[in-house]
Amino acid sequence: MTATTEILLSIVGVAVLFYAISVAFHSIRDHFRTNRDLLRSLDEKVEKVERDLKKIREIVEDSELPANERRLRTETRAFEAARELSLPFLRNLPAGTTMPLISRSRDRSSETAVIDEFEYRHERVEEGETTKYGRQVRGFSRHSAAEDWGPYTFFANDVQASTSSGSEHLRRRLK
Repeated sequence: MTATTEILLSIVGVAVLFYAISVAFHSIRDHFRTNRDLLRSLDEKVEKVERDLKKIREIVEDSELPANERRLRTETRAFEAARELSLPFLRNLPAGTTMPLISRSRDRSSETAVIDEFEYRHERVEEGETTKYGRQVRGFSRHSAAEDWGPYTFFANDVQASTSSGSEHLRRRLK
């Protein structure tokens, strides 16, 4: 063999070696991506199981309580799970939109809080004067589908909403 042939064979050998290394790296990368996706999926499943276990634990704890304490605890959890009702959200809400709301008294401890749930139909945000509770929001409310809609006003600021008297905190109830 000549020196030129040996050099060409060496170059071909190095090229084959680089190609083999490249294929191996791509294969390893694909395995890592697959494993990463599997880990994400497992993490989501573990989180769901943890949430389910928490709910089961709460049900067991609640079953040991007297009926009035169980009702209050369930209502409190519903209020805590509800989303804040902010002025930016209400400004973007089309008139006629209905949603469940939940309110809780501000001036009482969580053990004696008054919690109320009702349906609200949005009309408009009054862009006039701002009070210490925020801007006035107008709409209609009812406590059951059998009831007629009655006028309802409350106040909202950039963070949260309050009843017209300011004594109750309002939130959007999750369905």
